[in-house]
Amino acid sequence: MRPAAFRRAVLRGTRRSRLLALAACAALGAAACGGGPTAPASSEPLTEGAATADILFFFATGDHVDADLQQGYHDWLEEALGVSLPGQMEYRKYRNRSHMGAMTGSQGNAWASPDPPVVHTIWPRDNHETVHVLAARFGRPTDFFNEGLAVAFQMDPVSGDLVAKWSGTPIHDIAARLRRQGSLPALATWVESGAFRTRPDGDSYPCAGSFVRYLIDTYGLAAVRDLFGRAGNRDDSLAAVRAAFGAAFGISLEEAEAGWHAMLDGGAVAR
Repeated sequence: MRPAAFRRAVLRGTRRSRLLALAACAALGAAACGGGPTAPASSEPLTEGAATADILFFFATGDHVDADLQQGYHDWLEEALGVSLPGQMEYRKYRNRSHMGAMTGSQGNAWASPDPPVVHTIWPRDNHETVHVLAARFGRPTDFFNEGLAVAFQMDPVSGDLVAKWSGTPIHDIAARLRRQGSLPALATWVESGAFRTRPDGDSYPCAGSFVRYLIDTYGLAAVRDLFGRAGNRDDSLAAVRAAFGAAFGISLEEAEAGWHAMLDGGAVAR
């Protein structure tokens, strides 16, 4: 079934009816729902579809998505963040970076559009971009905090794993290692979006995630949501970040940083 016809068929049903991966298997055949993907055509259209209660999936013939696992994470995240979407999110899965580039113009692994809510990704499931879609409902701060929140929720609740990780390593452990090495910079030097983007992703993302996870665990998600709501946009200056942070947490950025460092120095027990 083509995407437009598939979308109309889904929307005619009740929102809470779950078609899940079995519907996709019935449409595609058993071979398409197992095994590795075939070699892509560079601009191969996303002609196949599946649906869950909150997500419409689109992917190429012979490719696949982990629809049930993605929906499970979505359910957990809505409750964890205290926010939900007014309708279904689209999940557009590409075979690889080249395929995504040909179809969207972006050469990255994934990106999200919060309004309308659409995830573009090369992964069969993508928790990180789902966080961006939902978190956009309560604000958009600098990239440091925006990406940090997404990493702070990089967990696998469906499997019972609630330790935030980056490439399989607990994010607090990554930040603690960099601090021991003397290569963890002062927050004031990279909480602005431009400065954040100058650092290697393998350091910047997990360390931002570690700080945001520390804020959530220490001061509560409500304070983090308040920070997001007070932020202007991703281009906020350091002065604007300091003002929003102080208003949301009642302490300075440096005071929170000192507490984070103390936690990292004490053994970096991931939560």
